Amino acid sequence: MDEFAYGLRIASGAPGLLILEVLPIGLVFAGLPAAVSDLLNEGVAAFLRRANPIDLHAASIAEVERSFAETFAAAGVAPDGELARVAAEGAGGYPFLIQLIGWDCFLGQRSGTV
Repeated sequence: MDEFAYGLRIASGAPGLLILEVLPIGLVFAGLPAAVSDLLNEGVAAFLRRANPIDLHAASIAEVERSFAETFAAAGVAPDGELARVAAEGAGGYPFLIQLIGWDCFLGQRSGTV
């Protein structure tokens, strides 16, 4: 179990206490479907099973590639077309991976390490 997942499991118990105190609460969790599914199956997160899940659609590779290229260019970071394409394909349409891979590529381009 990675540190983020562990922290998420620990933090997921706190809202239940606030709900017991009848305090208003809003909470947003996001993650890869398998990781969120694992969390929902644990006993400490009963309130999450009653939540309204929103499934983010998988973005098309072409849409992600175009977004990477435009975002990098607007920031003055200009990777070649190949990097934007490979990064888009690597993200596989998952919104979380699009963010993660895009950020890593952006930082790498700025430091010259991609």
